[in-house]
Amino acid sequence: MARPTYGPQAQQRTSQLLAALLAYANDELDGCDLIPIQTKWQTPTQLVVKTKIRFLAALMAQVGASQITNDHIKASLKRLTDFVQILDDHRPATQGSDEWHFTLRLWYQRWDSDKNLQRFDQEWEECRPHRSKQIAPLKTLEVTKRPTVKPESPAKTPDWGDAPDVPNFYGRIEELNCLTRWITADCCRLVLLLGMGGIGKTAISIRLATSTQADFDCVIWRSLRNAPLPQNLLRDIIQAVSPQAVVSSEATIDHQLNQVLKQVQTKRCLIILDNLESVLKDREGAKSFDRVGNYRSGYEGYGQLLRCMGETTHQSCLILTSREKPRGLGFREGIDSTVRVLKLSGLPCSAGEKVLQDKGINAANTDIQALIDRYAGNPLALKIVASTIQELFDGDLTQFWQYGSVIFGDIADLLDQQFHRLSPVEQQIMYWLAINREEISLSELSADFIPKPSPKILLEAVESLKQRCLVDVVSSIEYGSQHFTQQPVVMEYIIEKFIEQVCEEILQGPLILFNSHALIKTQTKDYCRNSQIRLILQPIAEQLVGALGHPLAVGHCLEQLMATLRAAPYRQPGYAGGNIFNLLWQLRLDMSGYDFSNLSLWQAYLQSANLQGVNFAQSDLSKSSFSQTLGRFLCAHFSPDGTLLATGIDNRICLWQTTEGKAVRTYKGHSDWVVSLAFCPSAFLLSFSQQREQQQESKISLMASGSYDQTVRLWNVATGQCLKTLRGHTNRVQVVAFSSCGTYLASGSYDQTIRIWDIQTGECLQTLCGHRGRILWVKFISNDQTLLSAGDDQTVRVWDVQRGECRQVLEIAVNWRLAIALSPDGNTLATGSPDPTQNNHVIQLWNLHTGDCLHTFAGYTSLVWALAFSPDGRYLATGGEDHILKLWDVSTGNCLKTIQDHSHRVWSVNFSPDGQTLASISDDQSLKLWDTDSYQPLRTLKTYNNTILSIDLSPDGRWLASSSQDHIIRLWEMSTGTCEKTFPKQPNQITCVAFDATGQWLVMGGLDRTITLWDITSSECLQTFEGHTDWVASVKVSPNRQLLASGSHDQTVKLWDAYSGECLRTLQGHTHRIKAIAFHPQGNQLASASYDSSVKLWNVETGDCMRTLQGHTVSVLSVAFSPDGSLLASGSSDQTIRLWDLKTGSCIHTFTGHTQQVNEIAFTPAGDLMVSGSSDQTLNIWHVQTKECVKTLSGHTKVIRSLAVGHRGQIVVSSSEDETIRIWDIQTGDCLQILQPDRPYEGMDIAGVIGLTSTQRTILKSLGAVEG
Repeated sequence: MARPTYGPQAQQRTSQLLAALLAYANDELDGCDLIPIQTKWQTPTQLVVKTKIRFLAALMAQVGASQITNDHIKASLKRLTDFVQILDDHRPATQGSDEWHFTLRLWYQRWDSDKNLQRFDQEWEECRPHRSKQIAPLKTLEVTKRPTVKPESPAKTPDWGDAPDVPNFYGRIEELNCLTRWITADCCRLVLLLGMGGIGKTAISIRLATSTQADFDCVIWRSLRNAPLPQNLLRDIIQAVSPQAVVSSEATIDHQLNQVLKQVQTKRCLIILDNLESVLKDREGAKSFDRVGNYRSGYEGYGQLLRCMGETTHQSCLILTSREKPRGLGFREGIDSTVRVLKLSGLPCSAGEKVLQDKGINAANTDIQALIDRYAGNPLALKIVASTIQELFDGDLTQFWQYGSVIFGDIADLLDQQFHRLSPVEQQIMYWLAINREEISLSELSADFIPKPSPKILLEAVESLKQRCLVDVVSSIEYGSQHFTQQPVVMEYIIEKFIEQVCEEILQGPLILFNSHALIKTQTKDYCRNSQIRLILQPIAEQLVGALGHPLAVGHCLEQLMATLRAAPYRQPGYAGGNIFNLLWQLRLDMSGYDFSNLSLWQAYLQSANLQGVNFAQSDLSKSSFSQTLGRFLCAHFSPDGTLLATGIDNRICLWQTTEGKAVRTYKGHSDWVVSLAFCPSAFLLSFSQQREQQQESKISLMASGSYDQTVRLWNVATGQCLKTLRGHTNRVQVVAFSSCGTYLASGSYDQTIRIWDIQTGECLQTLCGHRGRILWVKFISNDQTLLSAGDDQTVRVWDVQRGECRQVLEIAVNWRLAIALSPDGNTLATGSPDPTQNNHVIQLWNLHTGDCLHTFAGYTSLVWALAFSPDGRYLATGGEDHILKLWDVSTGNCLKTIQDHSHRVWSVNFSPDGQTLASISDDQSLKLWDTDSYQPLRTLKTYNNTILSIDLSPDGRWLASSSQDHIIRLWEMSTGTCEKTFPKQPNQITCVAFDATGQWLVMGGLDRTITLWDITSSECLQTFEGHTDWVASVKVSPNRQLLASGSHDQTVKLWDAYSGECLRTLQGHTHRIKAIAFHPQGNQLASASYDSSVKLWNVETGDCMRTLQGHTVSVLSVAFSPDGSLLASGSSDQTIRLWDLKTGSCIHTFTGHTQQVNEIAFTPAGDLMVSGSSDQTLNIWHVQTKECVKTLSGHTKVIRSLAVGHRGQIVVSSSEDETIRIWDIQTGDCLQILQPDRPYEGMDIAGVIGLTSTQRTILKSLGAVEG
């Protein structure tokens, strides 16, 4: 054995290898993208590598070190292992192995390559034997040069999307040169690569983009395999070229095309769209007059894109690959035109021979030539045929030629022949791989089967498919095990065959494939399920409608199939019932009252279906998906290991599995909203007094919650037990945060204080006072000796925790509690803040130590609701009023990604601890989990909430109007308690409704900043009032019907001409949002209540502020004039009601009795009684003269939002977040009637259903389901 050397040459070779690996892993090398070396940074200082020696040799040759041989590389790897000791070898057997799998442990961060190489030289020299140093001193060494990195240029890193890896590229030199000339020298605008499946269109497009990327400002590669809608693709292209670009979800195709054209005119872009045939109409079953190349319904926008790119002058190039030529392209193409088509034929003999040799086929030249000619040089066909020859004929090409039936005409025939030679298990595998649409493991594949095969049979079948090249194997560090998928052309073939067979079974029977395979998988990743719906479920539904003539006829056919399934002597496991349900859903048929009892309903997608009155009794709902839970998301927090996600949903906490999106546990105990959650960063030693009787102490996972009920609770995560309730705050708790050691907990409140708690004893150790407003955010830093806090007094404060003293005050405004974040290193603060100079909003980075603004992110004008740093501190995620989720580069301030998937404001963002997942919450009642590599949606958790936001009684008491969270305005007949009329569904929430004095008009105001006036009889919108710049919180009509008043979160009250819509006056003076307004009975005065703790009285005629009533300590939420106009009542978050004398402006009396904020007040017509509704879930009836509470009405189970008193003063009507309206008798206090809009599962029978957890069953009942 050769003796190891440690001299200068060995050192230099090893240093060069280390430098090349670091440059490759940091994506700094040019032209190395096709070298198959797998690298993954486990941490910034640990690099995992899987490769072969020959690939490392190719890398060294690429960086100019071709003199380094394979033996040199092996020796260098061994020196890194046993000499410098920074390489951990993970190979199970090292003797003679060409495969290498190892981890490099560096001294410095991955991007500090120079420092790492210098440290390597030092370590090597220190480890060298004394004899070696004498023979070759250090000064004889040459300085190791770093490999040539990608040149600095304005060009962006290519955006490859989901482009496949192309390790082997056969031939195509002439075609590649031709295409290169077309797109560089000839400046072609549009090029179509045309050819049959498997001919190599995708491979040559990737190689072309790789070789010419330096000639373009940006390169974008996208696959159309999953048929994205044109507007989604255009939005993707726009944002890929300009990450900061914002495309409205309501933007038309024409508007998006104009944006794309501007981009390709100002930048030189290379855009490749692969598999264009996916958006073209299927020709199977087409009529004789149907033309080839027509676009699918809804995909005509692709034709507009091609026409614009081909006809408009620009400096970019669009490359398409397709099996069919799209209509409208032929007359534009030509050798002298900027639109050209290259038809790809098969590979030449030399390249085809190389394909066959790589598959192990060696024969006489004439036989090889004949085989290549027979399959027209199609690379995929050659690979599949070679596998067939190897498997069936032991590689003997002569026997293959003698077996005539194995001769195929083209790829479709070849795949068909291959498929029919598969065993039933192999065929099922092929179907399941096509349905899953992305790589799956063997265990995941096994779970799909009915019945489940033995592991041995499944493994053998997969191996057989691998040998036939019908299955692709994906092995990577990320997966840790082999995953399986199909080539696109194979997947397409299988899906087409699957659709054909399923349609035949539905129409003619028997149900075999339809029962053994699911059309969609409801619990898979969102983007996969969307593809399954678009490419499998929808085409089947369309073909059935085409065969039977009408969706109702298809529905009748499916009902007959259900009856057949139900008639079986016993319920059989299978997917048929779930597939029937999903087809009915896809056909948009009303399933109310359908009977699915006694059926297996696996993989039924029930989230978006109307299931009122549906009978699921005795059915099996395993693997199905419902609307998740009742309520609304209020906060979210990942567990320390990222496997769990805790969410506040109304007054309870729900714990979810992150990977599957399943509800694990519900924690109950709070009586009001849970708005903040925090996991203890370390295991907690359980030693509370109630546990001291246990003989052994135990460590548990601990979670803290802060609630509007003014308490903080500590929970055992594993059991759901509340271990401790921390009391002391006198108003809502807004935020909680653990210290890094897990010993202390900080809580911030509306009471303007921060409390530091000892979580072992529950004792409050410190109360920090100084903020002059609500506490929005708290964070421990500096080994828990320092606490940061932010308040709505526009300051950030730095506290000494031990002394309880404020050390520093930074003048930094924060939009709200989630619009602030601290970088992981504790040095930088990010905030979403108002910009008063520009009258908009900004994202800013602050130096925490000096308070200086380091950077303001450009291009963001919408209100920023949420911020979060990635765990490595390199990225910042934001959510805003514009419904958009954005990702920013912290170092440059550039917007890297714009995601437009939510339909309402995004107000919460959180990274998982490993940075692989991002959670976002929106007012569209959804929480979405995103993969941070692709930013594809992984899971969507939906809540259902239909809070009754506002109510008003018509003056004659006949009608009750209600607005609710479902954007629907309902008119209820008071005499019957039935909903008699609904107004057209509004695009945004309506927060307030009000009748006029005659009951002929209904006025509405909402989140879209507008007010609308409606005619009750005709349901016609008479007028729209626009002018507010923020939500409209309250609307009223003057007694004479001439004026309409509106109060808004923009801190103004506006007076409008009710008939013309003209804004007559804008009343300004409040310094915070306005919550409520009221007209004086004579109509000459207007009262407004604001979050600035004041009530203002305005002269309606002049617009002057007549008086400001002050006395409440926090927000004023409601106002009401007494019927005689002498008194004004105001209700506040300070839990009190104040009665004011309007002549003097003095407070006559303060009513106390509610235990939470007072949201609404009203006088009876006689003026002797006053009714108040509170977040404490009660109504209080007060005697105005005696100032006593004469009655408390209890029954609501959540916050009371609105109330109205009947015109005779005999009844009061209240609405609540519990989704009900209650009608009360004022004299007796009895609840006379409960009104409630139908819930999504109203009357749905789940008696005897299997496949539901107790948590799921509880959720379904809360949404209206019944048992029996």
